[in-house]
Amino acid sequence: MNLDASAALPYGRLALEEVFFEHDGPKLFGLRSAVLGLRIIAICIDEDERESSLAFIYVVMGARRYFEVRAGHMSLREAIFAADRGCLWRIEHYSGGRSDSVTARLITAEEIPESDLPARGARLAIPTPTAAALDLGELREIAVQGLRTVAAIELEAYSENATEFPLRSLGVVGAALQDSVDSLAQEHQGRPTERGAISPAITEHVQMSVIGLRAASFAVVIGADKRGGMVDSGPFVEATLSRLTTLVGLGANAEELTAALRQYGARARNKFASLLRAVNGAGSGIGIVTVPQSGPASAATMTPRQVVAALTAIDAVEPSVEEIPVRRGALIGLNTRLHTFELTDLATAQRYAGKVAPAAYSQVDGLHVGQTAFVSATVRVEIDFAADDAETGRRYTLLAIAALAE
Repeated sequence: MNLDASAALPYGRLALEEVFFEHDGPKLFGLRSAVLGLRIIAICIDEDERESSLAFIYVVMGARRYFEVRAGHMSLREAIFAADRGCLWRIEHYSGGRSDSVTARLITAEEIPESDLPARGARLAIPTPTAAALDLGELREIAVQGLRTVAAIELEAYSENATEFPLRSLGVVGAALQDSVDSLAQEHQGRPTERGAISPAITEHVQMSVIGLRAASFAVVIGADKRGGMVDSGPFVEATLSRLTTLVGLGANAEELTAALRQYGARARNKFASLLRAVNGAGSGIGIVTVPQSGPASAATMTPRQVVAALTAIDAVEPSVEEIPVRRGALIGLNTRLHTFELTDLATAQRYAGKVAPAAYSQVDGLHVGQTAFVSATVRVEIDFAADDAETGRRYTLLAIAALAE
């Protein structure tokens, strides 16, 4: 049976876009008006073999709503009841004699018998790009015309069929990404620190802004922030993002990744691991495409499975151990029942807090506590290979302590 209803409707030639369900011919399918750009969801509601007839509900809508229905964000029933006036049709096809015929009649949702309506909750669930596709040529154009290095961060939201990503997860990933970029910029500059704020002289050159969203399934296009007339430090930004791309590219081999991370300081390791944890928390992998103003683009990808493997390998690396002599410190906290301590190295202002080793239990007995309780001590520090931050990745143990004369 010929199911072309173009001649009976005021939308011009209708092209078959896709078939969602077929049984002895298409029964649920999408149409597109080549003239008006409208879309139609066609739902078969009756088939009479004796009369050789088929009846459909045609739901006419714009492209955006069509994509929402296709992705499953709107049920078929909701699409029917949300249709604009004049956008619901009952189409009947007849096959008999020498030719087929078709009739079309405008209806309202209220006229449709309950038995003809889709079941409540019945919906499509098809991955649907609802933004322009990620295109390397477009990224190059943005970089050249905007006089700045740009990158696309590709994420995968497996719970979303459209080009969407959970806002909370995106915020966590975005913050972790910027932190990782900042720490890698500091590494590139050559004077990495483990804690405290990174100098604005470094971070101001690599602050990234979101400049677009693309389908890949979800890609955030970012570029160096140029607000206030800030000039893009192209080579610096490119070199920093190149470091990130290299690390992501090593994700297929967890051993090579951990070996590469050993070349970085604790802050850079922590921030990259935090980025992977943020991505993993969203159930995603991560890809990066970097496009400088001139020169070749670079790209790398880690699948969700590779992200998990990388985190497992990072967490399996044994912590480093170091003994730190405190020649003059202040014992500002002590709990002999719980065997905990807190002291400050007066030479460096570094604070240490943790457990007292059994060998030092007797040494802490009778010690005074306070800003003027001066002591010498030996503290062991265990530093995780990569932790959430510089402090949570460190564990301090008091190995030895003695009071100093006033």
